[in-house]
Amino acid sequence: MIGNVREWTKDINGPMDGKDAVDPEGPASGENRTSRDGAFTGRNTVCRAAIRNVEPATKRSSIIGVRLIVMR
Repeated sequence: MIGNVREWTKDINGPMDGKDAVDPEGPASGENRTSRDGAFTGRNTVCRAAIRNVEPATKRSSIIGVRLIVMR
């Protein structure tokens, strides 16, 4: 999935609780969201799963999307 589009997350950008947690939670409120992974327009150095981006919650872009999953 790396290299398609950045993935919007539900996380608000800020300090994380539980530094070593598997799925740490961000702050309860804030203006900026976190997107992750690299997009097809990015350089090789930023097109990786560990990359995190700070985005305004109102941002619209052709390189930011969502990933749909099916839970069974």
